[in-house]
Amino acid sequence: YVGRWNSENISQWAGCGLKFDFSGTSLSLVAGNRTQSLMTIGYSIDYQPLIVKNITVGENILANDLENTDHNIQVYVTNSEASFLQLDSLIIDEGAKIHQYEPLDKYIQIVGDSLTAGQYTPNESVDAWSFLFGKHMNVEADIIAKPGISLTDIPLYGMDHGMEVSYFMTSSPYARAYGYNSEEYYDFSKRKEPDLMIIFLGTNDVSDNAKVSEDDYFETLKKFITNIRNIYSNTPIAITSL
Repeated sequence: YVGRWNSENISQWAGCGLKFDFSGTSLSLVAGNRTQSLMTIGYSIDYQPLIVKNITVGENILANDLENTDHNIQVYVTNSEASFLQLDSLIIDEGAKIHQYEPLDKYIQIVGDSLTAGQYTPNESVDAWSFLFGKHMNVEADIIAKPGISLTDIPLYGMDHGMEVSYFMTSSPYARAYGYNSEEYYDFSKRKEPDLMIIFLGTNDVSDNAKVSEDDYFETLKKFITNIRNIYSNTPIAITSL
């Protein structure tokens, strides 16, 4: 899995996805009945340019005329806000196999708001600077971002929490608003310690809807980094300015 998926196999954050190897000539993704309507993915087979495709509940054919050999596929949810795709199953040729993807050596996390989630780009998350940065740097990247989110733990735009709480959860801060479990915390043992973390937050804290003071923001940021350091003691952290 790429990014954070909950215990019901439902993607939660911007840029969530799947990477795996498979054999055979065809592949379909079966979306579960808790998949959000108007869901779109970007996917690449054998490292070719991304294909953007609308996904509906049930079987979605991703390939049906491949050479009968081994292949790689990478699938990413493009929706930056309602990023809820439930993975029910995968369908491959009879006798074909799915193999675990061998991840790249380096792994990074990028934490942010709408700019990091890609809200205003043509294909949202897969056109976001964060997604493209990971691709160009040839690293594994988890994007932990949502449009409208603040660092400070205040409810904004239908979200239950700011990033100072939501970062430590599997559940999207929009989960309750869309009818999903909003109280599932993240198991940090699922991923190795990042080689780099980039934090790009604060725009929504200083907005007219939040009006967080500079001093309060700075104190919250220090506490946030301290809490991250309790989990990732060695990860370099880059913090952007507003």
